[in-house]
Amino acid sequence: MTHEAELRSASDTFLSRLERLRDLEEETRCLTPGTPRMRSMTEEIAELARDVVGIAEVQDQLAQRAGDIPGLRPIDDVPPRHAHTVLEEWRAAERRVASVERGTAEEAATRADIDRLRGEYRRVFDLNAQPGG
Repeated sequence: MTHEAELRSASDTFLSRLERLRDLEEETRCLTPGTPRMRSMTEEIAELARDVVGIAEVQDQLAQRAGDIPGLRPIDDVPPRHAHTVLEEWRAAERRVASVERGTAEEAATRADIDRLRGEYRRVFDLNAQPGG
């Protein structure tokens, strides 16, 4: 994976995790405090937030190294990956989620990966379906 692709992947993952955090937080706002469901969701939120911090640290390291590499493009200008690559990762994530413990940060992260990969696959598919794509 090129440095640009690594930066794109880290950014996509970060945004996916943030979206999942927002969704969970919005859902907890409708729950009665102290209920088992709310406690389990706030634990998931806390674990996912720690994951986001880790991804931010990876992004920082990649960005620091990028300063030494001339000619890198902005993340938005990096072309999407091939559909078959995304589909393979998506399928692997679907298999992985079946083997992780429910209600854990690992499950949340894997589901966020599935959502991110599904969206990435849709964007690649739509791009390829356009005339000249």
